[in-house]
Amino acid sequence: MSLKRRRIHDRGQVRYQPGIATNLDVIDAQGALTTAKFNYINARYDYNKYTVQLAQAIGTITEDDIHDKKEAAR
Repeated sequence: MSLKRRRIHDRGQVRYQPGIATNLDVIDAQGALTTAKFNYINARYDYNKYTVQLAQAIGTITEDDIHDKKEAAR
C-alpha cells in the first residue's frame, strides 16, 4: 500500500473529526486508499506470476512443480 495514500487517508480522517474537512474530502481519501490497496494486491499478484514465468523460462521450475504447489495450496 502506498505510504502517500495512507497519509492522505489519515489526514482526511483527522481533518474530518474536528469538522475542518467535508464529507467529500473523507470519501475521496477513502477512495484513494482503496485504489492504492487494489493496486498493491495486483502488483503482488503480477510479481508472483512473472517470477514463476521467469523460472519456467530459465528452467528452474517445471509444470509439475507448479501443479504440486497448487495442490499443496488447497
